[in-house]
Amino acid sequence: MQKDTYQLISELMNDPILERRTCPISKTEFPIYQSDHNLLQKLSPTIANKQYILPYPTKSPEERARQRYTWRNIHKFFKSTCALSGKDIISLYPRDSSYTVYHQDIRFSDQRNPLDYAREISFSKPFFIQFDALLKAVPRMALVNTNSTNCHYANYIKDGKNCYMTSVTYYDCENLAYCVWIMDGKDSVDCLQCRHIQYCIQCTDSNHIFRCAYLHESNNCTDVYFSTNLNNCDHCFLCTNLSNKSYHIQNQSYTKEQYHEKIQQIKSDPHRYQNCIKSFEQILQDRTVKATSNKNCQKCIGNQINNSENARFVFGADNIQDGAYIVGENLKDCMDMTGWTVELWYLSTNIWLDGSSHIIGSVSILNSHHMYYCDNCYDNCSYCFGCIGLRNKSYCIFNKQYTKQERETLVDKIINHMITTGEWWEFFPISMSPFAYNNSRAQQRFPSTKKEAETKWYPRYDHDHSPYPWPWYIPKSINQYDTSVVWETQADKNKQELLGNIVKCKKSQRWMRIISIELDIYTKLWIPLPEIHPDLRYENRYARLAPKTLNLHTCAQSHKTILSVYPPTKSNVISEEIYNQKIYG
Repeated sequence: MQKDTYQLISELMNDPILERRTCPISKTEFPIYQSDHNLLQKLSPTIANKQYILPYPTKSPEERARQRYTWRNIHKFFKSTCALSGKDIISLYPRDSSYTVYHQDIRFSDQRNPLDYAREISFSKPFFIQFDALLKAVPRMALVNTNSTNCHYANYIKDGKNCYMTSVTYYDCENLAYCVWIMDGKDSVDCLQCRHIQYCIQCTDSNHIFRCAYLHESNNCTDVYFSTNLNNCDHCFLCTNLSNKSYHIQNQSYTKEQYHEKIQQIKSDPHRYQNCIKSFEQILQDRTVKATSNKNCQKCIGNQINNSENARFVFGADNIQDGAYIVGENLKDCMDMTGWTVELWYLSTNIWLDGSSHIIGSVSILNSHHMYYCDNCYDNCSYCFGCIGLRNKSYCIFNKQYTKQERETLVDKIINHMITTGEWWEFFPISMSPFAYNNSRAQQRFPSTKKEAETKWYPRYDHDHSPYPWPWYIPKSINQYDTSVVWETQADKNKQELLGNIVKCKKSQRWMRIISIELDIYTKLWIPLPEIHPDLRYENRYARLAPKTLNLHTCAQSHKTILSVYPPTKSNVISEEIYNQKIYG
């Protein structure tokens, strides 16, 4: 963000800038606000009645986020081998990874004891170097997959059923394919950041939608196609910025009969659908948009914040109280983090579940508290430092068990050692991440080419996209799989041919498959089958999401200076207040 943007935020929030710093990586200037100071004081840990003050960040908010994002792989899957059983598994880590990887069932079981990897701390070496060695020794879970059925190709999923190549899905998701960040989703394909959906294809940032395709930033919609910014609408096609409307095409009203007649004409010609996709992309470019979109918030700066107070630089969060530079839900007194239902934590990622609190510089901590510089610890761990893969343990350092008093004495020495090496207030370096940069979330948030990654010494993994040895298959028109158009035996024959063959991505020439979940949903919605690889489809969906930054913009209606997530070059950006008046009256 620019200096004048930071200054306006200071004035709007009545939050003085105490100091301006220059990021050593990006060379950009960033401020330290009074609220940053206050949060850091509150987050500074107390050990044995001594408080260890957290100093001001040395890197810009963007570079701090980049570091955290490299420590999470959301949806890159590999064939690998369980290091204990020797069986083939699906894993977040490629087969030639330098990390020890176990099948998740083994990792959660009593077949392993993480204390077997215990080691002494050395004060002659930096802390991060020693932690990196432990990181490569302690077995890691191939996937994070809990209480799910037939979800072998799914990650960060809980209580799911029949989900394929899907990640970050909770609340009884079922029959999903190529979806990411879905809460309560069923029978849907290629959706991103949606809640309460069913029979949906290529929908993004939308909630409570049913039988929708190519829908963006919309709520409470049914039978809506190729549209954006719709609320409480049904039977709409190629529309934008509508509320409480039915039977509209390109924002023009039709009778029910006229609407269905025109839609039937479109369905009868698959080439028209390709034109609709192009028109949809053009709508996204040309539409009038809200500068930011926040609901029921007080003293909040960011975008897509709901029911929150004193949330600053937040992009996508619910129920936040006193937080900055964060993403998540039900958070209190947090800074520089991503998580759910936690409080009092700093410079961490993927921390969640009730009871998680007092966390610093950690990754993937579940239902635990007072954890500093730890990774993948869960099930009520507490008062640990520099530990990996623990379950229900307390007073451990580098996976070695100590008494409470021994732990407090040693942690004091470790923190002072880390202060001298410049590590105490920093997150784990990108070079230490178990994931290659281009396999991590950082690649989506902060895209980097191979050349840029090599220049910055980011770890990178070059994927093997070798062709399959058998011929590729050209799918038939979607109506050839629909029993309402062709007789049942023929439709079944066509389906079996498609599901048993490999098809080729028209754009990248990579090989891919059409699976039964996809085929059933595409047939139900009468949408032509996808022609490009799932990875490219994900990149296209991610590109639709609103940017996660703030800029000074000029409202296209009032011509006043406003804060916007869109770059100054984008036209048709209006303030949230004017947008709501225009759309909702």
